[in-house]
Amino acid sequence: MTDSIGGSGGGADVLARVSHAVARLLGVEVLDAADLGGSDRSVVARLHLSDGRTVIAKQYTDGEAHRHERLGLAHLPGTPELVATDDVRRLLVMSDIGTGATLADLLLGENPTAAREGALSWARALGAMVGSTHAEVETLRPRIPVDPTFDAAAVVRTGVERLADLVGLDDAARAAASAEVATLEVLLAPSPHDVLWPSDTCPDNAILTDAGWRFLDLEGTSASHPAIVAAYAHLPFATCWCVMEPPADLTAAMTEAFTAALAEHLPEVTGTGSWERQVALADAVWVIASTTWLLPRALEGDGPIGPEGRPSPTRRQLLAARWRALAVDLAPHAPALARLAGAAAEWARTRWAEPGLGPYPAFAGENDRHTPRRTMD
Repeated sequence: MTDSIGGSGGGADVLARVSHAVARLLGVEVLDAADLGGSDRSVVARLHLSDGRTVIAKQYTDGEAHRHERLGLAHLPGTPELVATDDVRRLLVMSDIGTGATLADLLLGENPTAAREGALSWARALGAMVGSTHAEVETLRPRIPVDPTFDAAAVVRTGVERLADLVGLDDAARAAASAEVATLEVLLAPSPHDVLWPSDTCPDNAILTDAGWRFLDLEGTSASHPAIVAAYAHLPFATCWCVMEPPADLTAAMTEAFTAALAEHLPEVTGTGSWERQVALADAVWVIASTTWLLPRALEGDGPIGPEGRPSPTRRQLLAARWRALAVDLAPHAPALARLAGAAAEWARTRWAEPGLGPYPAFAGENDRHTPRRTMD
């Protein structure tokens, strides 16, 4: 028998059921439970135990996310310690890493030095974390749950088709762009260079502690080519709501920091002339996939993509900025896809006429704040 829960945070009854399950699992009394929000798929709570410890409990409503997160907690360094699990109840208990600032807090704050140093140290920590997992990926791969309904390559192909339809691409240009998708699909196939990573390495999913960055929300833990991870430093923040215009030099420095840390584990990947190309192609994977996910709602209407009360771009702002940047970065590597991205950016400029992303609040006082990092001629 399982304890049923609801998602999107926990009311008193839900927290009581989670507390009861944790008490039975750990053999201690739960003195107090504080709701930490969760999502429509999970409940997350901070529990104060009778033995003096504070732990975080996370219980999922259904699916395999608990197995992904359990794997990440057990094998990804720089994450909370896995204390206990109950697979029947899809319940995980992990160490409490506290309430420090997230990278999102720093970027949306008022201290440019803290934001810059935080972004660079975050990128280094991410590169070091994923690089250190490479040696055991093949051993762990059979334990990574596979969703038979999800096809990443199909998501990318759909995105290209939607962009081609959006801008009215002719048959020849459409065929050229579709042919270049094969270069992106190489990064999505299993490779001997794959690393384990959380998949959702957004700025609000990393907390700065006295011991450095700790990465949270590991429910998407999977194996990928390291360039797919590097795109989170280079774009930056591939699938995240906390996306604004960083200072012109910041993402290059973040990518260098990530690459240097990764190189300690995978010099055969970062030391070749193809690494820069692979990162640019990984950017394209994420931008085109995001087009698949975001474009339908962007065409219907618009609104901020972030949580209420926090500054974030609209879908249209985000897509337009991503397309514009991709048109520049991808040109040397996949020119047909770069031209498609450029056409989409121009379509967005004339049809949506949205303002640019604007700077992160932490960098709002810097001189280059109104200059996009990448501009098309």
